[in-house]
Amino acid sequence: MRIVIIGGSFAGVAAALACREEYPEAEVKLFEAGEELAFSPNSLREVLTGRLADLSQGATASLDQLQEQRIDCHLQAPVQAIQVEDRTITYQEAGKASHQAYDYLILAMGSQVYPKDLSLDQAQRLIRTKDCATSRQSQAIISQADHILVVGGGPIGIEAASLYCQLGKQVTLIEAGPYLAYKLFDPGLGKRLQDQLIQLGVQVHCQSTYQSFETDASGVKVKTQGETYRADAVHFAINLAPRTDLVQDQLTLNPDGTIWVDAYLQTSAPGIFACGDLVRLPFGPDQSQTYLPLVGHAKQTGRLAALNLNAPRYPLPTSQRIEAVTLDHKIYFTGGISQAEADYQDLAYCLTRYEGDGLAIQIISAESSGKILGFQACLPNRATSQAVLSLMATALQAGLTDQFLSLQANLYQGRQALFDPDYFQAIHQHWRTRRRILDGGEGDHAD
Repeated sequence: MRIVIIGGSFAGVAAALACREEYPEAEVKLFEAGEELAFSPNSLREVLTGRLADLSQGATASLDQLQEQRIDCHLQAPVQAIQVEDRTITYQEAGKASHQAYDYLILAMGSQVYPKDLSLDQAQRLIRTKDCATSRQSQAIISQADHILVVGGGPIGIEAASLYCQLGKQVTLIEAGPYLAYKLFDPGLGKRLQDQLIQLGVQVHCQSTYQSFETDASGVKVKTQGETYRADAVHFAINLAPRTDLVQDQLTLNPDGTIWVDAYLQTSAPGIFACGDLVRLPFGPDQSQTYLPLVGHAKQTGRLAALNLNAPRYPLPTSQRIEAVTLDHKIYFTGGISQAEADYQDLAYCLTRYEGDGLAIQIISAESSGKILGFQACLPNRATSQAVLSLMATALQAGLTDQFLSLQANLYQGRQALFDPDYFQAIHQHWRTRRRILDGGEGDHAD
C-alpha cells in the first residue's frame, strides 16, 4: 500500500501520523515545498514578544520525529503535477524532476493569503508569517518600519495590530465590515473589542474595502473604495484561499475554490482525498458547508482522511467555529453561531447577556431544548478563563444544554471552585430566562 501526502503543514503531518498508526505496513511518503514541517504562523509573534528565542523553533514537528515513525519526508520538494489517470505525481528535488506512484493520495497543500502574485518590490514591504523564511523576512521589515498598515479586522488582523502597537509602531487597521470581527461577534462584544483596540492606539477605519496595493520609494500605498492609505509596510489578514493550482482541471471544485469532497473526504477522483484548508466543513445547526481554515480543523480532517482511505468509515462531524482573540489583558472568545446567524437561519432561540467586573458573556440556546448554540465572551486573561473556554467549547461540540451546565456547575462551587462565580451567574441567568419564556413570560435579558 503506497500512500503519498502532498503538504507538510498541520493537516499533512496529522494525516501522515494517522496513516502510520492505521496501516503499519504501508509505505508513507510526504512531500513539502518548504524547509520545515507544521510551522506555526504565530512564531513571529512569539519571537517579537520574547516567548520564543528564534524562528527556527517555530516548527511544531521535526523531520526526525516523522522518520522515527517510518514516514519518508521530502522537504524542499515541491510537487509540480499530479497524473490522476496514472496515479503518479511529479516532484522537484535537488534540481531534478522525479516521479512517485501512489495507491492513495492525500492532498494537504493548505491555504495562502491574498494577494498571491507579488512583484519583488511588493514582497519587500509585505509582512507574511506562513513559513520560517517569510517570517524571517517579515521580522526585518517590521524592525525597519515606523508605520504599519493592517488590512483585515478579524482575529489575525486584530492581534497583529495590537502587537505592532506594543512594539512602538504607528498602526492603521482597515476593515470592510461595519466593525471589527463582525463575522464572529455580534455588535455588543465586537464594538467593545474595537474600542479597546482604539484605546491601545490603533487607528481603525471600518467600511473600507481593499482594492489595490502599490509600492514606491516612500513605502506602500493601499487603495480602498474611498481612501488611499500610506505606510512603510503592510500586513494582509484577509481572504485565506485554498492552494488548488495542482488540481484545477482534474478535480471538482466548489464555487469558492475549495475542493469538493464527500462526507469521508474523498474527492471526485478515486483514491484521492483532501483535507485541511482545501475543503469545506458542515457547520452549525443547519450543517451548511462552510470554509473554516483553522488549525484544529486541519488536524482533524487530516486524521479523518487517513482513516477513510480504504473504506468510508468515519464521516465528517458537524464542526464548530471556535476562536479566541487575546487583546491586552482580555480574551475575547466566540464559539458556535452568532445572533445574526441565528436570525438568518430563522431559529427560535433564547439569548442572554451578562456583565460583571471587566467581564461580558452572551449565550444563545435553542428556545425549546436549551441546547447551547453560541457563546461569546470577554474574559479576564487568567487561568479561570481557560477553564470556562474549554467547558463551553465542549458544550458546543457535545450539544449540551443550559440546564445541564447550570446543574453541573453547582458541583464545582465551594472552596476549590474551578470556575469564576460570574460564569455560574451567567449560566443560571440564561436557564432561568429560558424557563420564563417557555412559561409565557418575557424573561430577563432575552431577545
